[in-house]
Amino acid sequence: MWGPESYSANNGLKDLKIVLHPLRIPKTLFKEIKSKLKKAGFKLIVQTPKEHDRDAANSQALAQFVGKILQKMPAKEVKISTLGFERLKSLMPFVVKNTEELFYSLQNYNPYAQQARERFLKTADKLHFDIEQKKLK
Repeated sequence: MWGPESYSANNGLKDLKIVLHPLRIPKTLFKEIKSKLKKAGFKLIVQTPKEHDRDAANSQALAQFVGKILQKMPAKEVKISTLGFERLKSLMPFVVKNTEELFYSLQNYNPYAQQARERFLKTADKLHFDIEQKKLK
């Protein structure tokens, strides 16, 4: 669940997440792989491919989607930048250095990514509508 930008931002492998599932390997080999990855410092998560895809859609694909929106806007530098704004902008390096192919693969090949994007956009539209309704007249 990481790439070069996550590795750099984290200063190495320690506590980076890696997802495993013993779909096609013997239990003894799976146990050995888990042990070696744990020794390397990874945080191990065991889940089915379906669970992985759901979680990845709601984390990786969604974060990439929001980061890509900020990149395309683009998010401007301002003199009175807040910590919240800086954290929002911190998504951008994880998107900018990825290839377009990787971005679109994350969005198109995860069967749950479209649903995550649509939920985000629907929520954003509703919030926008609520804001407009509460304008002082």
